[in-house]
Amino acid sequence: MIDETLEGSLGDAVATGEARRKAGELLAAAHTGFLALADEEGPYVVPISFAYDGENIYFHGGEGKKSRALEAESRVCLAVTSDAELVKDDDPCSDNFRCDSTLVFGRVVRLESMIEKDAALRTVIAKYHQEAAADPLAPSRVAGTTVYRMEIRAITYRKLPGD
Repeated sequence: MIDETLEGSLGDAVATGEARRKAGELLAAAHTGFLALADEEGPYVVPISFAYDGENIYFHGGEGKKSRALEAESRVCLAVTSDAELVKDDDPCSDNFRCDSTLVFGRVVRLESMIEKDAALRTVIAKYHQEAAADPLAPSRVAGTTVYRMEIRAITYRKLPGD
């Protein structure tokens, strides 16, 4: 679901149609995303592994700065790029990168239900270890893992260099 207020503030940047499809492909393929959040000390960005199911993004972690920040403020942004290639120009100030990038804006919910946590963890496992996706997860492992669902409010997509 796209948040109309956020969509308005992003203007033409919100990905629709083909751009939305490409953003989804990038989210499915990327191994690392950079989660931007904030706490009482200010902005904070942390690399995360994640999985996108076409509707939401799932990730996990332990107790620490990230989990404390998410408890204080659920609004986040996830930045993902394809492998970037430096494109040199005769003038170094005109250098650029060739890559695809997407920004995903949303709110994060900490999952509490064992069923939801198990399903979310399986989504992440399927992305990084397909061969283990059907293996049972120990209930103690599921219970001891902090699992999050990022509910997407808006997605942008950009291909560099632009036209």
